[in-house]
Amino acid sequence: MRTPDWTLGVLFGGVSRRMGQDKSRLKVGRTTLLEYVISRCRKPNQPAILGIGQRGRFVPETLAQLPQVIDRIESAGPLAGIEALIVATTTPWLIVVPCDMPGLKAETLDELIPDGDEEFDFCAFKTPERVQILPMALRSAWAKKELPRLLDSGSRRILDLMKLGQGHHKPWQNSEDGQSVFHNINTQSDFESFVNSNDQL
Repeated sequence: MRTPDWTLGVLFGGVSRRMGQDKSRLKVGRTTLLEYVISRCRKPNQPAILGIGQRGRFVPETLAQLPQVIDRIESAGPLAGIEALIVATTTPWLIVVPCDMPGLKAETLDELIPDGDEEFDFCAFKTPERVQILPMALRSAWAKKELPRLLDSGSRRILDLMKLGQGHHKPWQNSEDGQSVFHNINTQSDFESFVNSNDQL
């Protein structure tokens, strides 16, 4: 069996202030939003890591077998969660996804991994509207070196990490609408719109 090129890293350590409750536990049919996102983004036998932020975070029983990592620096935002994920990554690449982006799927994430001779430290999609910060593919060797130094300098922004390496912004050329694929569930209204527009739930 071919060794996977990338590990799926899922961030769900945030406090979900705008939602008013833990987004990862929202019910999507018979499952949770976290389980739904992972089921779409993870290929068979794909390594996956859960960035839970701090100890005590609820993890569904169906995902309890996956490695769980905590932030080295508390309250340091998603950058600290990405650092925790990259430290635990053993594949050449880590693809970071948030738990509140249910439009993603594994085939989409595969497009972030370089082909053959392409050389870059990170890759993110670029839609006509903007560069998408997440999902993002990170070259493990580069990110393991840069992330600790960046966090220890006081930075808390993913954009600061992007300034440190050679990046590739992959144009979004999929037939699917980029705005729906990369849409975050931030409010109850967002969640209701997602559920109402998905006939398979």
